[in-house]
Amino acid sequence: MRRFTKSFSGSEAVDFLSEDQYLEREEAIEFGRKLASKLFFQHVLEENLFEDGNHLYRFLDDDPIVSQCHNIPKGIIDVKPKPIIDIASRLRFLSCAILEAYVSEDGKHIDYRSIHGSEEFCKLSKMVFYGGNQRPPYNLMKPFSPKDKRVMVALPYAEPLIHFALVCGTRSGPALRCYSPGDIDKELMEAARSFLRNGGLIIGFDTKVASANKILKWFSIDFGKNEMEVLKHSSNYLEPAVSEALLELLATSQPKVMYQPYDWGLNC
Repeated sequence: MRRFTKSFSGSEAVDFLSEDQYLEREEAIEFGRKLASKLFFQHVLEENLFEDGNHLYRFLDDDPIVSQCHNIPKGIIDVKPKPIIDIASRLRFLSCAILEAYVSEDGKHIDYRSIHGSEEFCKLSKMVFYGGNQRPPYNLMKPFSPKDKRVMVALPYAEPLIHFALVCGTRSGPALRCYSPGDIDKELMEAARSFLRNGGLIIGFDTKVASANKILKWFSIDFGKNEMEVLKHSSNYLEPAVSEALLELLATSQPKVMYQPYDWGLNC
């Protein structure tokens, strides 16, 4: 019987990857194969790439042959994480480059085909970020379970202005913009004003009917407990005269809210 030190089984690796990367078992196996193909570790006898089971694997640092090579650095090379402000600046730089090259000045027309093949998008797609742990419309559960470690970094409360900045590529959605860390609050308010004042919310004072974009319906929980609260919140971003008139209308009556048909056509 042959004994191998500093090794781990395929099943142990799959267990770890499943828990650490929040993957289903089949996804963890595929991820393990990708790591093995990049030589993060290998089978102790080089019999297979990576399998879930009792096969033994070890990191290259622990391979007795590799460890004798003088041109391979020993141990783990520690690299300090970059400051978050540097990461944000890099993200903004890439976003601005994409907007400058492939988006119209008003942000409503986007050249998706060119973006998909661009170097800027390739770099941008490697950066992942999460919003708050909010339940999406018509979903029964929140994205993260109470035991999910990502809950700790989820936003403690919803920021409704984000819905005027998130772009899903539709004609009825907000215009595509680039935001900066230092002025994010001001820029989000500008995005809200632009969206609501340009057809996102139309008030008919004679008929007492409000025509609203369906974004205000789908994500109403972030704006208020009911339609009247949603209208009151939205009034902050309308023209001053319209806002004042809307607040007076809400104080004396309950206007009817009708939602505009949502145009799912691509904003290209």
